[in-house]
Amino acid sequence: MIRSVSGPLRSNKIHIGMDEAHGVSEGRYRQIFGYKESTKVFTDHLRRVNELCKASGLEPMIWSDMLFCLPAKNNQLSGYYDPNSVVTQDLADSVPSELDTVFWDYYHTDSRPYTAKIAQHWQLAGKAPWMASGVWTWSRFWTALPFTFATVRASMKASKDPSAGVSHVMTTIWGDEGNECDLYSALPGMLYQAELAYTTDEEVDASLLRRKFDGIVGGDIDDYIYASKLDDTQPESQPIDAKTHYTPNIAKYLLWEEPFYSFLSPQYRGYDLESHYSHLASYLEQALSSDFSTMTSISLPHSVDDFPANKRLQLPYLLASVLSLKCHLRERLVSAYKSDDRVELEALGGKTPNSRMNRLRGLVKELHKLHRALTILFNRSNWFAMYKPFGWEVLDLRYGGLLARLETMHQRIIAYLDAEDQTVTKLEELEVELETVYPNQGANLMLDYARCSRPQYV
Repeated sequence: MIRSVSGPLRSNKIHIGMDEAHGVSEGRYRQIFGYKESTKVFTDHLRRVNELCKASGLEPMIWSDMLFCLPAKNNQLSGYYDPNSVVTQDLADSVPSELDTVFWDYYHTDSRPYTAKIAQHWQLAGKAPWMASGVWTWSRFWTALPFTFATVRASMKASKDPSAGVSHVMTTIWGDEGNECDLYSALPGMLYQAELAYTTDEEVDASLLRRKFDGIVGGDIDDYIYASKLDDTQPESQPIDAKTHYTPNIAKYLLWEEPFYSFLSPQYRGYDLESHYSHLASYLEQALSSDFSTMTSISLPHSVDDFPANKRLQLPYLLASVLSLKCHLRERLVSAYKSDDRVELEALGGKTPNSRMNRLRGLVKELHKLHRALTILFNRSNWFAMYKPFGWEVLDLRYGGLLARLETMHQRIIAYLDAEDQTVTKLEELEVELETVYPNQGANLMLDYARCSRPQYV
């Protein structure tokens, strides 16, 4: 495998991974070989793989998390980022001297945790680690750019400190949880890190960043950042402290949330998400326009013809449009149902083309079509142009499931409203009182598909 991967490449460096190997030696290994200390099993294996790399003339590097988590017997991020981690001499001696460690941290907005961990890597390997930041593409549809900027800024500040001794930095993008994200939305984050790498300042020149994104990518960086409001209801208030932070993926869990039960809606009770997403959709619609006469003060006065990469904003535009109809739909239905307001129920879930349910179902179909196959820019925007076909079945099943539930929901509401149809005399789905699933968390959650698509997995 090592020869196959490295053979086509000029570089002698090879990243052998070995991250997040939680539970190593505790399963089948223990059944066969009996108990052995997990850290020793891991480092023994590491040395064997290192020898294979040396035999092929390769210089290996590895994610460093397990060299901290295993000795601490802590599989959480807190085990990795503990500022008081103890690096024993035995552990340091077990790490091959040829090996480079890569310290990954995508979660801190303050430079102090990075600085402390870089120092611990010196104790571990006798040299500085590579520093890996993250451009937040995973578990969402559009890169969380404000949070990315905050974490990258802190990471680069620590890495550029002369006392850290760091010579190599990288940034990462990931496709966890379905790879739903348009990876082109990561470009502002990648440019931001690159700019920070070539300045001694702690912050980049914002006007220069705008001009470079226009010149290199052909997009308006402010519009790309604005699209991050899909998940960021308060992007101006990124927390700057030493805690480990996740950035929420509100748009993802609102889209896939089971629509008839809407069991997560108590989390965002009190938030006017309908206005939030309506405003965002209006902004992005104008960012996609070339008609200056339709533009208002909420958008920057420029034409999509001048920024062709802005065509990629069609995905967040459609998603925001969907969410503006879906986010408070059950809440409105419950209110109308309990007050027996059939006029409102007709407007929300009736047969007419302009009912909210009909419009929502049409937009979800449009979003599915766009996500799958509609070309937007350079004929390279659809899944099958960017990736192998393997993996799209995950999103097909998600869209198909959502559309099926919306169809069932709509049919039951229509039947309930039809005085001649006695098959549905009540809507039990709207009679259930909902409880808050995640107390004291509000809407700022980062959830995977299983936890938002049906209540059995909360």
